[in-house]
Parts: sequence; C-alpha cells; structure tokens
Amino acid sequence: MIRRIIRLPLKLIAMPAALALFLCHAACAILIGIGSMVTNLVSGLFIFGAAIEWIAGAPSAMAYQCLGLGLFLLAAPHLAGWIIGKAADLLYRLLAFITA
Repeated sequence: MIRRIIRLPLKLIAMPAALALFLCHAACAILIGIGSMVTNLVSGLFIFGAAIEWIAGAPSAMAYQCLGLGLFLLAAPHLAGWIIGKAADLLYRLLAFITA
C-alpha cells in the first residue's frame, strides 16, 4: 500500500517528463535533418577541394586535412542522430523504471 502511495507522484511527474522528452527528441531530429543538408553540401565542397588540391599538386598534408574535414562533416549528422537516439533511449528507460 505504501509503495502505491509513493509511486503515484512519480507517475504524475513521469507523464509531463515523457512529453518533454518527445518534444526535445522531435526538435533535435528536425535540427539534425536541416543541418545535415548544409553539412552534406559543405562536405562535398571539401572533398572536391581535396581532389582538386591533389590534382594541382598541392602539399599532401593540405589535401588530407581537407579530405578529413569533408569526411567528418559527412559523418557528423549521423553521429549526432545516434547520440540523440541513445540519450532518448536512456531517458525512456529511466522513465519506465520509475513508473514500473
């Protein structure tokens, strides 16, 4: 009986927390989606620039830096989406543990 009394306020707190979690996750997904268009364009420019530097005979270090930055910008939205997904999953499991 005491356990039920203790869990009721936790369930009442968990409902708005779940809604806030959903809204935060949706906002982050939209921002990552819009940002990925920009980063894909910029990464394409950097990778193209690395190819041009290689063809033009620029120092190898510059071409590798440009290529590395392009590949990082290409992978950044995927990494951000993975991190946001894991954070949302962790918070969802926490809410499920509190309300169980």
